[in-house]
Amino acid sequence: MGIALSNIEEHWGYIGGLWEILKENPKMKGCIYPHFSKKFKNRVESHGGQLIEVDKFTQICKNIYTTGEIEGRWNGKCMSEQALALKTSKGVSVLTGCAHPSIIRIIENAKQNIASNVYLVMGGFHLRGKHKKTINCIVDTFKKLGIERVAPGHCTGKNAIKVFKKI
Repeated sequence: MGIALSNIEEHWGYIGGLWEILKENPKMKGCIYPHFSKKFKNRVESHGGQLIEVDKFTQICKNIYTTGEIEGRWNGKCMSEQALALKTSKGVSVLTGCAHPSIIRIIENAKQNIASNVYLVMGGFHLRGKHKKTINCIVDTFKKLGIERVAPGHCTGKNAIKVFKKI
């Protein structure tokens, strides 16, 4: 994208590239939810990064929000997660990771906290391997919520992506 890593002031989202970013910009700030692992927190801080723990819906900067920690379960384990909500002229855009707590819960969190329609939902919807009836129910809920655009990612699953594309 032509952006110098040393110019990135803050980062929220997936952590795969975080270590390279911290090498270039060790004073970077990032928002995480409180139940992130101690091992991860220590590693970020050992690289010089600054962590801001956010447990509830919070404005990060103008028109950018974190949902804070949303708790859910996956394979019998607690899988907390956070998502980003961006307020735009077309409505709210919700950017997810894997949506372990439920894609609908994440969307409703953003919708409740920002008095606006949800225009776009983008990221993992965590529907891989889900029954077709469940997928159709989720898609119907997206329609009822008035969501105009979707960009399902990695863990959404091919079957769910086909249904979203068709509808």
